[in-house]
Amino acid sequence: MPINISILLATYKRPEVLNRTLASFSSLHSDSVTWDLWVVDNAVDPSTETVVKKWAEKLPIHYLVEPKAGKNNALNLALPGLKGQLVVLTDDDIIASPAWLKQLWEGAQRWPDHMVFGGKIIANWPGVAPFWGEDHPMNQSLFGLHSLGEKEMPYRDNLLPYGANMAVRREIFEKGYNFNPSVGPNGEKVYRMGSETEFLKRLERDGYIPIFLPKAVVEHQIRREQMDMRWVAERSFRSGFTDCAGAMPDGKTLLSVARYLWRQLLVALIMNYIYKIVPNKRKKFSYFVALNRARGKIYAQLSHDEAFSKKIFHKKLLKIIKA
Repeated sequence: MPINISILLATYKRPEVLNRTLASFSSLHSDSVTWDLWVVDNAVDPSTETVVKKWAEKLPIHYLVEPKAGKNNALNLALPGLKGQLVVLTDDDIIASPAWLKQLWEGAQRWPDHMVFGGKIIANWPGVAPFWGEDHPMNQSLFGLHSLGEKEMPYRDNLLPYGANMAVRREIFEKGYNFNPSVGPNGEKVYRMGSETEFLKRLERDGYIPIFLPKAVVEHQIRREQMDMRWVAERSFRSGFTDCAGAMPDGKTLLSVARYLWRQLLVALIMNYIYKIVPNKRKKFSYFVALNRARGKIYAQLSHDEAFSKKIFHKKLLKIIKA
């Protein structure tokens, strides 16, 4: 029987989280839509294999192992074997709504001239909502939440689907597109985020405009450690690093860094001290995120100047900004 949809995800040492994801797949109401699931273990983790084997009794799972570090290496490993007409890309920490696949498939049929689709991603908080508020605008980028509202429509204004809930017709991969191994999680603490975004931007440049399908919904499992301010700081730092990675500083510079970034850092630092005194949790959180994003941007530009990076002062400055 032909496969309509192939779901593809990479996983890295999160067996408990993956178990909840696979459990949600067992409740999918796909009707006549045929599908299979490709799980690529990027850690060669025995616990992950145990979880996958348990669910293989109930789900149409193909299990692959990619020992080479890098989420995109893991995704690329599976591409040649995918048989689904529509390839659904997601993460190992989602909870799929029962109608998820059905909505993606039917949406793709309604837009036959389009090759790329994105769905809605909402938060699944670990018990209580965060102290800064579950409606804080920065939650979107911190936790990969995504929505364009309730209307089905093409993406616009430089917006693109998010990696935890997107679909691409298999023809895209048959044309030679794949994922860039230099982007995305790779085992390092500091890396360039946005592996799916980089992929989608290439498609957009080539004329492939995505369609937003609001009824195709998944929840992102927010874990308790992600509510810790240390995790928020690291995530924000990587986000800032991604914004400036590989880019030359624009305008006037100071110590190989755009001056406006030093101003951003100084303002955010001052505001962080102010909101340690003034009781406004939302603003305190906003400036905490802004401070760490500024650190990430400065670190990216300092790292870009190879000649300057050989100087002892520069190395110490890199260490201070990263700490």
